[in-house]
Amino acid sequence: SFRNRLANNFPSIFTERTGEEPAFDRPTQFARKWGWYSAVNQIAGGDITKFDKVTELPMRTCLTYLEFKMDKADVEKSMSNSKRV
Repeated sequence: SFRNRLANNFPSIFTERTGEEPAFDRPTQFARKWGWYSAVNQIAGGDITKFDKVTELPMRTCLTYLEFKMDKADVEKSMSNSKRV
């Protein structure tokens, strides 16, 4: 189905990360509450005047961008952690 294809093409976005954080912590609850609004905000760079333009973009473009941002954040976090050790 459509959702399964999305999950396969964008695993960082649609696959739950197990073991990293408890299901009821503040960041998880924030993500559950705001979901797509948070994604639109991220793509728009926090500029509410760009929200309409973001929602007119193809979904694949938005999901690719979000996947990139998540992977980049993970790499930067990993590099930061390795420098501390």
